[in-house]
Amino acid sequence: MILSIFNSKNLALQLVKFRIKEIYKDTGKNFHFFIKIQLNVFVFATIAITLGNCINNFRDNWVRSLPPEYSQPNWKVDGKWVRVTPPKSAMNSQYHKNTWGEVIEFQSESIDKGTFQKRYWKEDMYGTDKKREEFIFDGTYKRSGNWILLTTLKKRDVLTNKLEEFDAKLLYHYDSKENNLAPMLYETGGVEKEFGILYETKNAYMEDEFFFRARKNFTKKEFQAHAYESYDR
Repeated sequence: MILSIFNSKNLALQLVKFRIKEIYKDTGKNFHFFIKIQLNVFVFATIAITLGNCINNFRDNWVRSLPPEYSQPNWKVDGKWVRVTPPKSAMNSQYHKNTWGEVIEFQSESIDKGTFQKRYWKEDMYGTDKKREEFIFDGTYKRSGNWILLTTLKKRDVLTNKLEEFDAKLLYHYDSKENNLAPMLYETGGVEKEFGILYETKNAYMEDEFFFRARKNFTKKEFQAHAYESYDR
């Protein structure tokens, strides 16, 4: 599939570079022709970048929904799932220490849907100075097979008690061997970044060797806790 072969942004950039080289061949010093060429390049670059964004969006869409065909889950989701996060510091600095963590607690309404609450906290110590932030996210979830889709609806700042609407969806995968949950994209404290299992997976929802290899690489990264382990295991 084209979505699994090409990185859309790199593809768009390569197309633009190729077009520029072709256009500027044998242009001479004709001023009007040069202006025409400039417009041509601008239009082509706009189209290429737009195409790249469309491919990106299409590729990412599947991690915002469950598989089209329903499969009854056979694993327990109720309870707490903890993201084990070892303390970090800049180059083993004795001056700066960082501790953080996340816990998701699920409460089922039926076998395939329910509500969840995710708590995120982070604390930085700079010598004797301490900086802390803590947020609670509330939402709903739906399940199918080993997949669970979390839809976040609200975010509350624990320190200020400020409550705000929060619209986000992200797909997670359950591995029975590891008994853990892994998000398809990197996400911490409600903020996503463009790396994760999605970018190493060939086909949407396909639990094949490529998927599990990408999943293992993502969840086992040193000093990067990406999986949520069952607290009741």
